[in-house]
Amino acid sequence: MVLQIKREGSGAGRYLMGMLAEPFEVVADAGCRPAAEPLHDYAAHEGSLPTATLSERYPRRVETEIARLARDWNPRAISDIWHPVRTAGLGDRDTLGARVRADLQAEPELVDSWAAYSQDKRFTPSWALEGRRVTWVSPSTGTVRGPTWMFDDEVEACAEFILRDALWSVERRFVDVVAGPLNRSWSLMDDDRFLALLTVTDSDFPWLNATLAPAPAFESWRPVFDDERRALDKIDDDPEAWEAAYDIVGNALTLRDPDGNDVEAFLLHINGDAAWWRWA
Repeated sequence: MVLQIKREGSGAGRYLMGMLAEPFEVVADAGCRPAAEPLHDYAAHEGSLPTATLSERYPRRVETEIARLARDWNPRAISDIWHPVRTAGLGDRDTLGARVRADLQAEPELVDSWAAYSQDKRFTPSWALEGRRVTWVSPSTGTVRGPTWMFDDEVEACAEFILRDALWSVERRFVDVVAGPLNRSWSLMDDDRFLALLTVTDSDFPWLNATLAPAPAFESWRPVFDDERRALDKIDDDPEAWEAAYDIVGNALTLRDPDGNDVEAFLLHINGDAAWWRWA
């Protein structure tokens, strides 16, 4: 028995219970190379570094100077280090990592600049650079850690940090650093608002089970998921009530996979700090 998960027409039950539909195939991720994810909430400061200033300082295109953005980092003078890139764009994402690594290898002193930038951050959720470690700092306390990865040297770690921080800051795309189907993290979004990180603990095809690390913004959605779960418990008696409850979630929220890509459709349940879902 297979499910076809689609968002055609109204009613979540139409894609949940399409028992006679064609099967869908889930292809496992082949690695942990970055593909994509978010805008940081910086405190307002005077004297933001405008794109024009950066362009005068660095004659090449802004997108090719990403590795050098932290060279003159000063949180009191530059309110948003990613502003020039947000204006100019990240450029070719497939070659972004290679460009950053090449620049760091040519100017290894930049690693210290990026470490200082990471240490000066005053916001979460966020990526952090700690020597050879790249880690995700959860939004609840600023100290609870999410996905983390150790690299062979500080240059490689810094390159991975820059790539992920750029994609998170510029495109609001969380990208995981863990290989394999388990312990990888998905992100739940409300437009560009980060709601929660869902880190996979086990799977029972086609379902994934995960622990939920909520951001403060998730709390406004928790009653909606509670209502959906209560309606799910009574779905045999009143399927339309469950459809209406889930449509609130399905029509408003976005689920992004560990590579930062939005899934076409998903069925997500949340109970406390536990989450489970299937997707297409």
